[in-house]
Amino acid sequence: MSFIIQEKKDEVNEEDIGNKVLLTGLAHTGKTSIIQVVFKGMKPEETIDLPSTVRYTREHSQLKGFNYYVVDVGGQIAYLEEIFDILEETIFTNLNYLFYVVDVERFEEYYQAREYFALALKSVEKICMGATITVLVHKMDLIPEEEREEKIKRISEIFYLDTLESVKIYGTSIYEDSIFEVMEEILLEKQ
Repeated sequence: MSFIIQEKKDEVNEEDIGNKVLLTGLAHTGKTSIIQVVFKGMKPEETIDLPSTVRYTREHSQLKGFNYYVVDVGGQIAYLEEIFDILEETIFTNLNYLFYVVDVERFEEYYQAREYFALALKSVEKICMGATITVLVHKMDLIPEEEREEKIKRISEIFYLDTLESVKIYGTSIYEDSIFEVMEEILLEKQ
C-alpha cells in the first residue's frame, strides 16, 4: 500500500495564503479525491489509485481565483486520534471551513463517523468558532436517485444535525457536478 506522506514545509503565515479549508472523516471516504478533483483539476477516474493520506497534508490551492490553504487529514483512527489530541491546535487554528466527509455506502461506519464529527465540532468550538461546517455525504453516484434523500436524512439524524443550525449537509460525488456546486457554494459564499 502506498501513502501520501506529510510534507515538511517552512512555517507559513496561514493568513497570508487564503482561507484555511479542512477535509476530515473516516478512512476511504473520498477526501483526497475531492481535493484532487476540485482544487487540482484531476479527472475523477484518475483518483481511483490515489494513495491513503498519512497523518495530514497541507497545500496551497486556488478555486475560481481565490486562494485556499487546504488540509487533508488521513482517516485512519490513529491519525484522527492524533489530530484531535496532539495536533489539534495546528489543524484547527485559523480554520475557515470544515468539510466532514461520510461515505454514504458505509452504513456500518455512520456511528463511528459521528463520534469523530463530534470531536471536530468540539475543536471548532474551542479554537475557531467562526468556521463554516459542512457534512458531505459522499459517493452518491453509487446510490440510486430515489434513495439519496433518505440516505442524507438518515445521516443527518445520526449526526443530530437538526440540533445544529449552522451545519449544512449535502450529497456529493466527484463523478457528478454536485461536488463542484457544493464546494463553490460554500467556499465562494463569503468571498
